[in-house]
Amino acid sequence: MKVLEKGRVSALFNGSEGKSWVGRPCYFTSGREHLPLLINGRRMLLEFKLPKHILDPAAEPKAFKLGINERFLPRRDYREINLYRLTDNNSLEMTVSDTKLFDLKEDSALFIKTLRTAICKYASDNPSTKQFLFRAEGDYSKFIVNTLVEYNDELSEAYRITPIKELNGPYYGFDLDILSLTA
Repeated sequence: MKVLEKGRVSALFNGSEGKSWVGRPCYFTSGREHLPLLINGRRMLLEFKLPKHILDPAAEPKAFKLGINERFLPRRDYREINLYRLTDNNSLEMTVSDTKLFDLKEDSALFIKTLRTAICKYASDNPSTKQFLFRAEGDYSKFIVNTLVEYNDELSEAYRITPIKELNGPYYGFDLDILSLTA
């Protein structure tokens, strides 16, 4: 479990306010970009992990195993997404199978809204990144996949979200395609 130093946490959440807040993208770990999130007082980090072949041209691109002799080959410039909770002692706890991520329904809706805002922010800053993959298990996977359905928000107005049907656990994913502003 990684512990963030107090100064780094202060810098990440500087200016955070309200029930739902998305900070600015930060790069403080090699190969990983982070967006700080505040959801009803809970501090979280959404991590966007760069593929090894982007960082090291000699590295082989990753293929996700689907079954015997079956693979999913991601786009060149995809990102793996990881979600972390920041505890009171500044430890990062990765969220993969947490079914009690949010006990209150209002927190669940706020989480979905904040997560979608963060993905939109990242995608607008990184237009060449159009594919996102994440690992999730159990009820948590269903909850996260449900964040990809159409909502009337900035993400749906700017991007078409297409779940990747070939991935069915423990990895899931989606493609974002920019919608034409003139259509």
